[in-house]
Amino acid sequence: MVDDLNAKFRLLRQYPYLGRRRDDIRAGYRSVVEREYVVLYRVVRRSIEIMRVIHGKRDIPTLLRQ
Repeated sequence: MVDDLNAKFRLLRQYPYLGRRRDDIRAGYRSVVEREYVVLYRVVRRSIEIMRVIHGKRDIPTLLRQ
């Protein structure tokens, strides 16, 4: 699992706009899915900043409000 996430992070580093926009969660956030996890990240000067890795069955908007 960790290797798969690291591979996804490397892919995002090459293609930072690969994920879909998630302004519905927070302004500037993007997301991609890896297995059952959602990776939330931001693009910062052609780099990425991983904000959270959350299991897809969680209530993400509620979790981020906490």
